[in-house]
Amino acid sequence: MLEWNEKKLLEILKEPFQLTKDIELNKKVPIGLEIEFTKGNYDNIFKRVNSFSYYKDKYNKKWTTKNDGFNNEVVSPIFYNKDKDWDTLFAITDILKSCKAKPSENDSLQISFGLEIFNENKEALNRFFKLWKVFEKEIYRFSYGKEEKARMMLYQRALPISYRMIEYFKSNPKTNEKDYTFIEQIKDIGTFIPHQKLYAINIVDTKHSLTGLPERIELRPVNGTIDSFYIQNAIQFFSHFIESCQDDTKNWDLIDKKYEETAALQENFYAPSVEEDYSTSLSSGQTSPKYREIIDAPPDLEEALLLGNFIYGEDNNFHRAYLKQYIKTEKSLQKMLK
Repeated sequence: MLEWNEKKLLEILKEPFQLTKDIELNKKVPIGLEIEFTKGNYDNIFKRVNSFSYYKDKYNKKWTTKNDGFNNEVVSPIFYNKDKDWDTLFAITDILKSCKAKPSENDSLQISFGLEIFNENKEALNRFFKLWKVFEKEIYRFSYGKEEKARMMLYQRALPISYRMIEYFKSNPKTNEKDYTFIEQIKDIGTFIPHQKLYAINIVDTKHSLTGLPERIELRPVNGTIDSFYIQNAIQFFSHFIESCQDDTKNWDLIDKKYEETAALQENFYAPSVEEDYSTSLSSGQTSPKYREIIDAPPDLEEALLLGNFIYGEDNNFHRAYLKQYIKTEKSLQKMLK
């Protein structure tokens, strides 16, 4: 088990941000981004992003801009963990900065991965949702980027899934049945988090235009940012998080035990139904107190260190970047250590 003392953690906080062109993700796994922003010269951003031609993929898809009625967005085509794609992302964020773009407290960064990232591994999919449920508080704090708190719209557009997953696992998933396919499992999970713009994870509104089958998983808790480091760091964290779920050598007995302990505690409380979640999400500030206990939870350094050690398994730049973003500042670290 890796040991992280105060001295090492202070060193990490002082280290400069580092960008890379390889986040150690399978280069065949599709990635997608929606970068929301409110302020900035939108006409100039629209013109420069839509005419940007540094790199086009084989389908001639390009980065685009749109307004969904709530936010301005820069939307990526499918891209991959490859040099040219990272160069393009960095160039797009440079355009946004030069045009004075700035996210508001309502904006988000939405990240998608093609379901290829799970390799049709049904056990890995179950592990992913258990690991998420166990460390949901830590995931949320990391997702706030350099901020100490959630964006306002998160309380309406990216609710915790812990209670939904307790219900899923109580339903006795058919994971071990031979004829039960990975896509069937995805669809079944989707019945527990059925609204695409309500929960932190969206898998129900990610269907292929031709097959009609789910094709990606969308992660929605990340605060809006146009900073290339925070964008890339969120992508690498979630990709390592997912890929760790295929590693049979990890201590999954520990995760199962922690899941049972936390699930037992949460089962004692009333959890809103999906319908109640949807109706209350329409009114700002009316999020269930049980969700706020997760979203607004005080930092827990011990749990954050456990999560980092579990998914990364070694002291490397990705692990350090995760810790740097979770802890945020020296002042925050001192509070955690008291």
